[in-house]
Amino acid sequence: MFEQASCLGALDRFAEARVLLEEVAEGYGVMLGRETGRFIETLQALGTVLVQLGEPLRAKVIHEQVLDIVTKKHGPKDERTIAATVALAGVIWSCGRETEGLAMEVKAMELQREVLGPKHPTTLQTMHNHAVSLQSIGRYSVSLALLRDVHAWRKEVLGEAHAHTVASLYSLAVSLEGLGQNAEALKTVEEVVNLGEKSYSLEEMSEDELTEYQDALDAMRKEFHLFEEKIGSMK
Repeated sequence: MFEQASCLGALDRFAEARVLLEEVAEGYGVMLGRETGRFIETLQALGTVLVQLGEPLRAKVIHEQVLDIVTKKHGPKDERTIAATVALAGVIWSCGRETEGLAMEVKAMELQREVLGPKHPTTLQTMHNHAVSLQSIGRYSVSLALLRDVHAWRKEVLGEAHAHTVASLYSLAVSLEGLGQNAEALKTVEEVVNLGEKSYSLEEMSEDELTEYQDALDAMRKEFHLFEEKIGSMK
């Protein structure tokens, strides 16, 4: 039933997925116990579906329950606990609680830096997400400083043309634009497009992968031109 619910979610049939996941969670809780991996996994999936259904407050309760379970079972510095903290932060943002969401993101980052290391890809992803959160409330200066670190470390760890490195570079351009540094923002977006063109080895890609890559590249070029037009209109 869990697999069926996952399929329904993938098809955007969230109401049906919710019914199945609630039944599965109840069954796992009784039969396997509320500290088992399957029960926790089902609760997490249920929380995701509730967000999609526009019930973030209910999802928040679910994710708080998950965090409480994994913290008691594995300890506050276990990777599973940290992952649950990150998930809860995202749901809190969905509830419109910006201050609480930012605090939860910072808590997750600090734990990841301590447990995984400051340059671990998972830590850098949380840092990137936090920077984007800061952008959404207009805190571009703080976001920019954070993104410069994320981009530099991703470039060092993953490589200049890695998709995550390129994504952080684009987010950096957004912060630059927000600060009115339009010339540097435009130059940065152009660099994003150029890097996208060499992100993959075309010789090693299947026909389907090549098509997907070309579509992504076309989207990047379009984004660049839109960005260029937007900045041009500000002059």
